[in-house]
Amino acid sequence: MINRFRNSLRAKTILSLMAILAPIVFVSFATNYILSSMSSNYQDIGEELKLELQPVKKVRVPLPQVVTTIDAFFATGNRQYFNDYTTLEKTIDARFDDINLSNFSLGTERKSILSAEKDWREIKSIAALIIGDPGAKDNPEAFKKMVQMDELVLSADNKLEQAGDHAEQEIQENLELTARDRTRNIFLVGIIMVFSVGVVIVAGVYLLRSILRPVRELENGVQQVQEGDLKHRIKVFKNDELGQVSQAFNEMTEELAVYSERLTEIATHDDLTSLYNHREFYNQLENEADLAKRYGLFFSLAMFDIDFFKKVNDKYGHKAGDVVLAAVAGTIKQTARSHDICARYGGEEFAVILPQTHKEDGVIIAKRICAQIASNPIVLDDPDNPVKLTISAGVAEFERNAKDIEGLFNKADSALYNAKETGRNRVVVYREAA
Repeated sequence: MINRFRNSLRAKTILSLMAILAPIVFVSFATNYILSSMSSNYQDIGEELKLELQPVKKVRVPLPQVVTTIDAFFATGNRQYFNDYTTLEKTIDARFDDINLSNFSLGTERKSILSAEKDWREIKSIAALIIGDPGAKDNPEAFKKMVQMDELVLSADNKLEQAGDHAEQEIQENLELTARDRTRNIFLVGIIMVFSVGVVIVAGVYLLRSILRPVRELENGVQQVQEGDLKHRIKVFKNDELGQVSQAFNEMTEELAVYSERLTEIATHDDLTSLYNHREFYNQLENEADLAKRYGLFFSLAMFDIDFFKKVNDKYGHKAGDVVLAAVAGTIKQTARSHDICARYGGEEFAVILPQTHKEDGVIIAKRICAQIASNPIVLDDPDNPVKLTISAGVAEFERNAKDIEGLFNKADSALYNAKETGRNRVVVYREAA
């Protein structure tokens, strides 16, 4: 590792800076030996900067209260919480105005504060949507907005905290540095230091812009890709050798992203029908069960099986059977709602997960699917003799019929079996035995 560091661009840059700093350090010590020192006190500047931090600290206090107030309004619809939120909104707006009026002088921290203020504007927009929606409590999209708002509040608070902490640390470091900066002859030492600092700044900026920034950006890009972020792209600073390497890296990452998406598609979807495959079906089912348990939601599962599909294979062949399966899958996908989760369970059996749907409503959706399949014969080789199909279905609801996904599947499959046994081309909802 030592040899690797010794041969790195970072080591060469550090050595170059040390070579520049060495004579400056020597001259500074010689001057300090000859000349008396005096203190350059920037205590007042430090105190002013600390005063600028006060509005930043104050705006953090009411931010978490926004979440609890909107959560309470979302849960109860009580207008008092709306009034409380209005007061909080005015307070936070006023404190952001105080920050803007103070002309916060630390550039890096200013960016964090502006970003936090942008998050706050998004929080207000989401809050307005939730408050203005009378049916927000029963609206899944409103719930998603609540989660998004929680994340934005946390993000804004973190940015304000980082801005304040970093500014205080920077102020303290500057004050400690200036306390040690003593010289007896400010004119002579000033000339020496201005020249020295000028040389260091020019050399440092040049090296930083030419070498260290592209290298650091490239290292960060490699780390992001290693951690699985294939959407990350690094900034290309110049069209030099490092710029060409950065551009090649971005092109390679784009190709990897395409291959990764394709592999994910292959791993999660059935090649014949383009629906979720058996394994991904269970993943999606487990996710829905976790959401239902965590947030008190509900959902249903509908299992489908093509009636007399073996006769289709026997009469028309397996290739024709594949065409039939793909067509049925397409009808299921088109007839189901946009947020329903469709999968091919195996063979001629399909599954549809119905989020936020009681089994009584799930029966309606399943009947709609069965009716579409029955009324749309599938054309194979002979347009005049299309294949007429029917499909049977069984529906069960999570929690009401089963407390885990295996039990839910078994109940829906049992209802499907009942539909097959009692005449096919029908939908049966699972009912507990009397």
